Amino acid sequence: MALPTLDEFRRLLTERDVSEIVNDIIISNEARHVNSGEIDHIKNAICAKFGLAIGDVEIYVVGSAKLGFSLVEKQSPDNGYQPRYREYRPGRSDVDIAVVSGKLFQILWRELAIFSHSSRPFPWRADMLGSYMVVGWLRQDHFPKIQSPSKLTNWSEVFRELSVEKGLGYRKFSGGLYFSRSHLERYQARSVAECQSMEKLR
Repeated sequence: MALPTLDEFRRLLTERDVSEIVNDIIISNEARHVNSGEIDHIKNAICAKFGLAIGDVEIYVVGSAKLGFSLVEKQSPDNGYQPRYREYRPGRSDVDIAVVSGKLFQILWRELAIFSHSSRPFPWRADMLGSYMVVGWLRQDHFPKIQSPSKLTNWSEVFRELSVEKGLGYRKFSGGLYFSRSHLERYQARSVAECQSMEKLR
């Protein structure tokens, strides 16, 4: 189905199940602020960086670049409180990419294991990285600081390179890596369920 406006989305929250909204809307191939050609280019860049076949990787635009508005509220020291349903702001908002690849997940997991085995004391404290990893998600902002060459630095590099491409509009791209689509679905369902609960309180 076509991507809904904010008003349409809020109405859908009262009419449809969370799983339906996640699969039919949130994790679909369409994105409001990234076209299909750009999505293919991003996928090709990730595959080339890690020597993977196209069939090894799926990517989805998520966050405000997907729908045109964000589903989550945030509180951060830098930006303060950011409300739910805030609009995507060209030139200011990140373009969040969910990468789904069990093969790539295992490649980076191996790098993390090697890093941990070489750390003292052992095991290395994974902290927030471990908290996300246990639900099938690797976040680059929680990777250890490690010198290149490394597959971990390749992950950061590919998104940094995408962010300075003229053909992609010099937008800031950020990526999260999921072991499987079901792990991505579960994470996205949390945000949709929160939105649905808020609508029921209106």
